[in-house]
Amino acid sequence: TRRSIIARFKAAERWGIFSEQGTPIEEISVWDRVTVIDVSHPKLENQIRALIVGILAKKILQARMFTSRSDETGHAGEGSRIPVTWLMIDEAHLLIPRRGLTAASKPLIEFAKLGRKPGCALVLATQRPAATDDDILSQIDILIGHSLGLEDNIAALLKRVPAKLPGQMAASDFIRAIPSGFGLLADQKTQQRTMLVQVRPRLTHHSGKEAMPAKQVIPPKPP
Repeated sequence: TRRSIIARFKAAERWGIFSEQGTPIEEISVWDRVTVIDVSHPKLENQIRALIVGILAKKILQARMFTSRSDETGHAGEGSRIPVTWLMIDEAHLLIPRRGLTAASKPLIEFAKLGRKPGCALVLATQRPAATDDDILSQIDILIGHSLGLEDNIAALLKRVPAKLPGQMAASDFIRAIPSGFGLLADQKTQQRTMLVQVRPRLTHHSGKEAMPAKQVIPPKPP
């Protein structure tokens, strides 16, 4: 048993993500600052990426719960204090898959379910909503859908729309025809409508496409 544990620790040492002097959460969550943590390095396996994200989500939630409690009671106490924090995750289906668990599954679900009161917001981006955990999708307040082509992903989107969706917009062909720069926006607070919105042109290059569109694109009309 000892040899097995030592071997696991030695393997984790080679990951290059742990340190005796780790980065304090107060240096990651800072007022009026965006902190980008890139876990896409090819040396990191999916489970290690999930472990990093899971630890961050847990630390942020704990720190915000302590900060919120301290503000309410007026007692500082001992613990990390951080501002209201938005955690934004790309390729969410890899970290919180619908089937199976990762090291990020439980921390992110708890973040989504418990984080609203202490001031933790979660933003997930995924190209495969059908492959993303149902528990976390059930917590959606605002949904923006675009660039979906596969029927199962469109069905997963429609299943989780937190507002009324006109029949014309619920057609798969309509959703597939939404051009780049447009998307469906649904908000749980209004619940009475889903809108087709246009997002400002991106200012950076992405996937080899031009930064600014060459001409204005007209969205499709509902049939």
